[in-house]
Amino acid sequence: MADICEEILMRELIDELKKLNDTLDADSIEVQQISKKYGFGSVGWQNAMIARIKRKLSNNEPLTGIDTSFIETQRMHNKALYDELKAMGAEGMNIN
Repeated sequence: MADICEEILMRELIDELKKLNDTLDADSIEVQQISKKYGFGSVGWQNAMIARIKRKLSNNEPLTGIDTSFIETQRMHNKALYDELKAMGAEGMNIN
């Protein structure tokens, strides 16, 4: 009896992992298509990535590693830009 329960649990785990893998594959394909359409790193690409994340959030879809990496990269770029402008004397300007 225990062997049957373990087998059922293992099958359910495998099925869930397959679903997760399919989701991640579809996610990667979507990002690949966005990159091809707009050019990786372009303003159009950035806007498409933001739209994608907004769509996921409004649909209560989980963000993937691709999404969180994009968000973190944008945060770091913005901080670096602000720090550079500040070092150049733009601190007194309204750049917030």
